[in-house]
Amino acid sequence: MMDDLDIGMGLPANEGNPTRSTLSIEALDAWQNGDLISAEMLYMRALQLPCEEAEMLDFKLMCQLAGVIASAGRHDEAQVKYQGALAGAMIDGTKQDQDVARYFLAEHLLALDRFDEVLAVIGEISAGFAPPAICTLRAIALSEIGLPGAEEAAREAVAKAGDDVQRERVIAMLGKYSL
Repeated sequence: MMDDLDIGMGLPANEGNPTRSTLSIEALDAWQNGDLISAEMLYMRALQLPCEEAEMLDFKLMCQLAGVIASAGRHDEAQVKYQGALAGAMIDGTKQDQDVARYFLAEHLLALDRFDEVLAVIGEISAGFAPPAICTLRAIALSEIGLPGAEEAAREAVAKAGDDVQRERVIAMLGKYSL
């Protein structure tokens, strides 16, 4: 039983000295429960701690923090965080990490109806990284701008869906934009 306690504080292990991982789990729980203030504070606190594992790299936490900020309606601030996450991925991440950061930035720009910027961001995504979500963003942006290729991108998004649930999600999103 003594192994489970932090002897100096009488607290369960790690409670007095949380890790990025534990804080990010708490932040995600708070976000999912609609407690945006706590979620933001927990992500900010997690970002101040040293990075102990690859899945807790700064850019990944920054993307999550940006999502919380966007959920709070602070879109300009969220965009700055997404751009910071992309900059971090370009320094510390793999090419796939960079593509993921670009995807989240593009998704945010889509929510703001900034379709030209969506196309510019997804245009920088590696050719080998093309999940249905990227094709969906491309189809919507092309359609809203009135450029050719929207229907082809929409068909590609549906075709790349891995299962029926994902396919229905893609179709629903495309349907919001009459594709």
